Amino acid sequence: PPYNPVKSYRIYMSEKGKGDFRTAAETGRKSHTVRELRSNTAYLFRVTAIDDKGEESLPSNELELATKNIRPNPPGDIAVETTAPGANGKVTARFRWQGANDPDGRITSYTVYRLTEQGKKQEARVSGTEYTVRDLAPDVRNRFEVASVDDRGDESEDTADISVGTYWKPFFEARLNYIVPKGSFSTI
Repeated sequence: PPYNPVKSYRIYMSEKGKGDFRTAAETGRKSHTVRELRSNTAYLFRVTAIDDKGEESLPSNELELATKNIRPNPPGDIAVETTAPGANGKVTARFRWQGANDPDGRITSYTVYRLTEQGKKQEARVSGTEYTVRDLAPDVRNRFEVASVDDRGDESEDTADISVGTYWKPFFEARLNYIVPKGSFSTI
């Protein structure tokens, strides 16, 4: 504060590398929240004190901060095409999805994950909106997820889920005089 009693504080801000400071706010308190900042942007702030006569002090030191990245949206409208089991008994599946968008940047790729009993493992990173996986066992439910990746390297928080199950060999278990499906309804 200046030597005289402080009436208010004036907060100045500037986008880093974009020119002059402008007044962002004036407050009688020793703290203030500046709202509606753009994501992925570096800002510079400094503060002056205004006394009861309207005299303004020299500016404080500059405070630099960078706003965080907003994660991209997940891909949508996933379609799965599977082939009949080949000579080796394995199935091929091709996933296609609608490209995602990023509110503060651009999508650079998509990460395909395979979900196993041991957890989620990265299967591939692709630049387009489709991926083909080969040699899937036809009698196992295979689960995958697809996440979009933005130009800052952040992945979408939510992912698109994909299941590739048995469409060629239904499982049945016979009990007395009725039939009970074995497995989940979507697999059968």
